[in-house]
Amino acid sequence: MTAPDRTPGGTANNLPGGSAPDNLPTNSLDNGTPRGGPGDHLPANHLDGGGPTGTGSRDLPGGSAADNGIPSGGSNTGGVPGPRNPDSADLGGVDDAARGSDGTSTPPGAAHQPVPRPTFMLDGPNPYGRPGSLTLEQIEDIQVYRANEEPGYFDQYYRSDGTRKRVEVHDASGYAPPQLARLSEGTPWIRAKDAPAPPPPHFLDERYVSVGADTVKSRERLRILDAAARKRHASILWDNLTEKLKAVAGKDSQIHGDLESMKLLDETTQAYKESHTQMRDASEEFGEKAAEHHFVAERYPDFEKQHLLGPKNGNDQFDQVWLHDDGRVVVIEAKGSAGADLGSRRLPDGRRVSQGSQEYFFDIIEAMKKRGEFETVEALERALEGDRLDYVVVKGEKNTGTYTGYQYRRFDISKGTLP
Repeated sequence: MTAPDRTPGGTANNLPGGSAPDNLPTNSLDNGTPRGGPGDHLPANHLDGGGPTGTGSRDLPGGSAADNGIPSGGSNTGGVPGPRNPDSADLGGVDDAARGSDGTSTPPGAAHQPVPRPTFMLDGPNPYGRPGSLTLEQIEDIQVYRANEEPGYFDQYYRSDGTRKRVEVHDASGYAPPQLARLSEGTPWIRAKDAPAPPPPHFLDERYVSVGADTVKSRERLRILDAAARKRHASILWDNLTEKLKAVAGKDSQIHGDLESMKLLDETTQAYKESHTQMRDASEEFGEKAAEHHFVAERYPDFEKQHLLGPKNGNDQFDQVWLHDDGRVVVIEAKGSAGADLGSRRLPDGRRVSQGSQEYFFDIIEAMKKRGEFETVEALERALEGDRLDYVVVKGEKNTGTYTGYQYRRFDISKGTLP
């Protein structure tokens, strides 16, 4: 008996070669990789119950949200980076108060390689000197040195995984310290943006496949998609405007340095942080809508969306999991922009892996087990063993407020990415 249609309207618009679930290249793990559960492919994970270990599926370009903080100034003159192209990779990243430890770091003072002291660093409570005397790069060099070598500095500003506790907390420089990362246990902390990218995932598709809005077969679903596109576009425009206001206020405060100009800078900074968060949320929502109301609805009819128990910040979980009564499963990572990069995740051994990789997939499954999502995990593992699982990234196409379609590409998790 045919299962009831649990996606919003429409009929299957199958991928090349026939039915998407039946004729796609498989994600079987018997291509040189032993079969079995996640524990057969990766070391057992010991996640710190205090918080997430990676970036999950949030569509922040350049990888982890932990790798890209909200800019607190584009230079040491109180400015910020210039306005972005609204349809480029439009999210710089937002510190997440819920982000936690991955249990892989060691406290400052433990055995580690010493970090050279910057030659321009001064002695005393303010090692940065007078405002404007250092570039932002030099300020961050001092902050990284202090995080590694100065007792108490790391604990004051960072969680144990190198993410900042709060982006609005600045040190004596007037800037929030940069996000940190380390290459392996016991190595020095470095700026997360300087850390090498993880190995890219394997794909079943040679390139991203574009699908236009004209393939949406339901007027109601197209209305939902248009609304999400308008919301995303408006949030980008607002974010660009608040960024410009913050830059102007920053320059004004450097020139005048009075109470009124400092108050204006504080107000515009707060407005920018709020608009940036709203932009991130709207972009994520747009990507989720494109995945659910277009990709799944047209290509995976009769699949039922699963309720996932992961944190609201999107870490430690897939964006969407859809099950069919016959045991087929599609797992989706949704992105709100065609320019958004895949996220990354730190494994318990300290190595970082890309979203969409075999290692990432199994580490998320371990996190799901920790939360007690056993039925969904069992369905995922059965589908994987039976070559009935598709793992896909779906990205909303560029638009200026009217839905234009999406891009998709299927991951190949039959082999790993780490040596």
